[in-house]
Amino acid sequence: MVSHAGTVGDIGHLTVITQWPEATRTFGFSDVSHGGLESCLSAAGCGVRLVISDAHAGSKASIPRVLAGAGWQRGKVHLMRNLLGTVPSASKDMVAATVRTIFAQPDAPATRTQLHEVVRILETKFPKAAQLLADAEPDVLAHTGFPRAHWRKTASTNPLELINKEIKRRSKVVGIFPDDASVIRLVGAVLLDQHDDWAIAERR
Repeated sequence: MVSHAGTVGDIGHLTVITQWPEATRTFGFSDVSHGGLESCLSAAGCGVRLVISDAHAGSKASIPRVLAGAGWQRGKVHLMRNLLGTVPSASKDMVAATVRTIFAQPDAPATRTQLHEVVRILETKFPKAAQLLADAEPDVLAHTGFPRAHWRKTASTNPLELINKEIKRRSKVVGIFPDDASVIRLVGAVLLDQHDDWAIAERR
């Protein structure tokens, strides 16, 4: 919440995480309604090649319109939730462990081969899960077209969700911000901390 001339209202922020060969960079922009996604990407100074999100129809539809030429990666965590929703409770752990082997492969061809194998394994007992996984192949493996060192951060939205959680936690401590600039300072500090952490972290 932000105070404007005595009136308290909501303010949004948009966080962009970019992957460079040398490091991961974060950009934060306050008040999405002023300039929106286009101005955010212009300020980031780079072309977008991959968007990571859940399978929300609105998000998928906006990608080719706003980000022409960008690919779409279906977050693996969201996919896992969808898959497990088709599986009996007693089998969820087994299915989850089997699906995770897809993302533990050393390169793109091996990852694709393992996905096909997992689909084959699931077909007999869990046909709905098998079909969902098969249909999701091009979307859930889109990240494999990028350097292996980036896969951990581009296969799901978890890194972004963790940043947003931290921003929300710190914002709640403040309560009502006196102006837009104070929001930018706080969000910017969180993003700078994350940028520094990623810049010096050992790649896994």
